[in-house]
Amino acid sequence: MTDPTYDSLDMLIGELKRSAIDAYMRDHGYTVSGSSYEKVAPNRSVGESVVECPQEDGSGGGKEVVYFTDGPPSKSEGYCDSFDEIRQKIDKLLKKWKDLPSPREIEIESSKCLEVTKVLASTATTQNGLMVPAGMVIPANLELIGHKLRSMKGETADAIQAKFLTALSAAVGNLNRISIYLGGSLVAEGKVFSAARKAVAKAVLEAKKACDSVARGGRSELKIVVKIAKLVADGIAAFTGPLGAAYKATTIGSGVSSVALGGIDASEVESSGEVHSNVGNYDQALTALGKALDAINFDIRNGESALSANIVDNIDIITGNRSAFDLSIEPIRSKEKLLIVVPEDAMAIAKSHLPPIAEELSKTARSALGFSMTTAVMRDEGVGIGSKGPGEMFASMRTLLYELLRELAWDVENGAANLRSAIELIENEDANSKAALEQSARNIDKGSQIDPWNHHQTWDPHGSM
Repeated sequence: MTDPTYDSLDMLIGELKRSAIDAYMRDHGYTVSGSSYEKVAPNRSVGESVVECPQEDGSGGGKEVVYFTDGPPSKSEGYCDSFDEIRQKIDKLLKKWKDLPSPREIEIESSKCLEVTKVLASTATTQNGLMVPAGMVIPANLELIGHKLRSMKGETADAIQAKFLTALSAAVGNLNRISIYLGGSLVAEGKVFSAARKAVAKAVLEAKKACDSVARGGRSELKIVVKIAKLVADGIAAFTGPLGAAYKATTIGSGVSSVALGGIDASEVESSGEVHSNVGNYDQALTALGKALDAINFDIRNGESALSANIVDNIDIITGNRSAFDLSIEPIRSKEKLLIVVPEDAMAIAKSHLPPIAEELSKTARSALGFSMTTAVMRDEGVGIGSKGPGEMFASMRTLLYELLRELAWDVENGAANLRSAIELIENEDANSKAALEQSARNIDKGSQIDPWNHHQTWDPHGSM
């Protein structure tokens, strides 16, 4: 028989019901003969009991005809209620396993996240086996800004370079790492449920085989290997590459930090491994199936707990390194200390290179709200760490990314306006130019009114707030 698939689970469950009823009837002294179960009665007056078999999908059956040695046969509902109880037991065991998350749906959300990563990437990378190209707008304009900053000199020019080249480049890189991590989290969930679906189908098939063995008068061993939990570490690494277990921020110059998020140490995630049970009758077969399903759930729960805790740890790293995501612009308030060597190059930075970056960051922020874990991983609340899995913690990090992108877009947009006003004041020192510079400085002093940090929630890594 080919490996079972989760898509055929309903069919497998129906076949299990039939096999379980076969085993049950064997326990009660019956043997299968064609479409009936038959048992020769020891009582002299009763010759034989014949019970109707269920269909191959486990439905129906149970009606009994008792043949007497001296008299007409007696018909009754016989085992109908017993067969219904067996079917109900199996349905109860498998109810929460019938609508596990679809890896394809999770992959769709991961692909949406990948689009955000592409925009923010400064270089091409390989993620989950796919080549991810570098972004077009942001890296190209940052490179042009670097070339044209040579057209400005002085203390103010040094500050502009520190903010709009070194710090901006680092902030975009740090935001990219958040998007990569979010994509890795989705891949991790996808790997967990791809394996879980296969394991559930396998467990049902093995239970059926065990029942078939019992029905033939033999014994069997229900054995299944469960190695699901550690796949969360593989999922993170497949998307992000080796992040390392250590959380750190490295200073790269001018007080700017490059933030490294942490991966999951697979050695610290416990899996069930091989689960096996000896099966000699119907009751033992269903008990063994329950044990296998519990082992699968144990692994899902452990894997999702590890992923949840890892998300929380990384949110803490992000919130503990706020300056790594924020330009903290000090506005230009006068034309003093700013020497323009090539005015057209300086104006190009303010009008042609910084605004497209701001626009791209703002557009990417909106895209960051376009993907979700919760919608893709919904399942019965009894599976894993709950119906939403790590979805709420994921959403907290995704919202943090959204607001950090908005904040950075605002910083770049208003910093560009401030620089443009300062250059215009140098070129044309009049009341309007002076007022424009003062207004741009006031705008920066007032701030964006976007506070990515004011709604951060403390999460329980096991799935609830």
